[in-house]
Amino acid sequence: MKKSFAALFLSLSLLTGCATLKTQHTVTPGSTVQASSFDADTYNLLVFTKSVIDQTRTDLSANPPVFTTQAAPFVKQALNVLVNAYNALDASYQTYHNAVVAGTATQAQVAAVQSASTEVTKATTNLTTAKAGGQ
Repeated sequence: MKKSFAALFLSLSLLTGCATLKTQHTVTPGSTVQASSFDADTYNLLVFTKSVIDQTRTDLSANPPVFTTQAAPFVKQALNVLVNAYNALDASYQTYHNAVVAGTATQAQVAAVQSASTEVTKATTNLTTAKAGGQ
């Protein structure tokens, strides 16, 4: 199950990363403006990452344990890195998205979101490796 989740995440990451600007995107439920593909993809990455964080927290507190005693500390460490990366992405995305709504988004804000997205992707990959028993 965990390996299929990792494969699914990697597939989604590759598809999202390889998407072109011509790709048709729907407005995410709850959105108040027509989102660009960049805006929608970033929002969806946040939602997906939050679900990974929540599921990992549940798995860490499960009884019987989901992870071996050897893997659990590495999972916790990788989770903490992911939470920090998620928080950084959320903050940069909120700033960017509010600027988009106001019509004042800058290239620097886009770059900050792109950089933070990359860090979330790296942290998620590292968490997946830790969950699989790697370090």
